[in-house]
Amino acid sequence: MTSAHHISIVRSVSDALKKRVVSHPQFASAMASCERILARHTLGMSPSGLFVYGPSGVGKSHVATSFVDRAQSAYGRNNGTILHFTLSGTTALGDVYTDILKTLGDPNFTNGTIPGKLNRITDGLKARGTEIVIFDEMHHLFTAKLAGPKLLIDIANGLKALMDSAKVSILIFGIPDVLRLWHHDQQIRRRFNAPVPLTFFSYPDDRVTWTAIIKDLLGVLNQCSVTSTLPLGSVSDRTFLASNGSIAIASRILNEAAANALLRSDTEMSKADFSQAARSIVTVEDGNPMAFELSDAMVANACRSHATPQPAPRAPGVSAVLST
Repeated sequence: MTSAHHISIVRSVSDALKKRVVSHPQFASAMASCERILARHTLGMSPSGLFVYGPSGVGKSHVATSFVDRAQSAYGRNNGTILHFTLSGTTALGDVYTDILKTLGDPNFTNGTIPGKLNRITDGLKARGTEIVIFDEMHHLFTAKLAGPKLLIDIANGLKALMDSAKVSILIFGIPDVLRLWHHDQQIRRRFNAPVPLTFFSYPDDRVTWTAIIKDLLGVLNQCSVTSTLPLGSVSDRTFLASNGSIAIASRILNEAAANALLRSDTEMSKADFSQAARSIVTVEDGNPMAFELSDAMVANACRSHATPQPAPRAPGVSAVLST
């Protein structure tokens, strides 16, 4: 039976991995771009915006939350000056406005037309002294059913109203679908900085960086008294093959492997713990769920011959958008 002590370590590992900020070149570039938007406000410049985009699992939400934390700790901002919203499911534009009004403390947040809600939002943001509004998972507005030209126009007009009337900058995070807005509206392109892509890591080019990231994450587990029987190189290569270069999936594998060990009252992760974790988390669409069951020779060969993941597809141009 698993002891209360080991159960508490499982929770500690999970919390520690979620909070861990793992810096790497792509992360640093995206963070620097976000900080430049904030710097514009410090200098009294006009509001701007930024798209951070890439496929699921590359760390977009990690950048968003890390930026909020850094803005608060390093630049003295608070929850009033930076608002962070995460969209989910099939979200309508009116629902987003309702959520913003609720956060702003509007007692009638469910009432009113979209234009009326937008006016109340701009008033509320000005009263609150908000500088930046973050929309994470913004692609949920771009469902196949709703993503016609009118929606793109309405979203663009709403963003421009927030920038003009409330003097706030906008940070948008999402899969490449969000760039439909960038391509659709010329004024958005003029007001926003160049979009920042995040991609999966690839072997062999990113092997050193990937190994450093896995070493860092294993260090987090070590701080929670969890170790590995596998050497760093093996864990690094096998998590890469299993996750296809996704830090989010790799972190989940390590978390699950630690839980597997702790649930059998052990603090040392075995190859079987990693294997079980990969098979329970990874699908063939994501990577290789059998990565921890391959021989060392097969792993080495797979790493040498691993195809570089394809870059995120570009969003369609204006003509393609208007034809939908």
